[in-house]
Amino acid sequence: MHYWVQAAREPARTTDLQPAAPAATVPTARTTPSGPGGPGGTDGRRALVESDLRLAACGFLLIDPADVDLSADLMELGFDSVSLVQLTGRIGDTYGVEVEPVVVFDHPTLADLGRLLLTGFADAVDARHRKLTDGTADAAPADGDEQP
Repeated sequence: MHYWVQAAREPARTTDLQPAAPAATVPTARTTPSGPGGPGGTDGRRALVESDLRLAACGFLLIDPADVDLSADLMELGFDSVSLVQLTGRIGDTYGVEVEPVVVFDHPTLADLGRLLLTGFADAVDARHRKLTDGTADAAPADGDEQP
């Protein structure tokens, strides 16, 4: 049986992911003229989310990002309640959204969390993708810990 331990984290998180900027200021384009497989398309967005999730998780798991199994249950990967709180905080910091740790009950794998980001909060993913392709943001997700 697993128990949640609420970690001290400011500001308090809400129960859903919420875009940091109003939707009117973040275009909702899903693909660019380069097409779905191009650098700004659906495949590029999915690759960005997967890379961000791998980088966020590897700091907790102390493994290489390429070795992070996106389809494995987070608890089976080695996360506990405290590290899940920190992981959801890191995801929120990376995308400028608020992630309540209980979201992992409905999205127990990194792949599930990635689909949630891509489908429910595409504006935040698109904004990050644009910043990276424009060269106006750091490539690595927000992170307070050293990566292995």
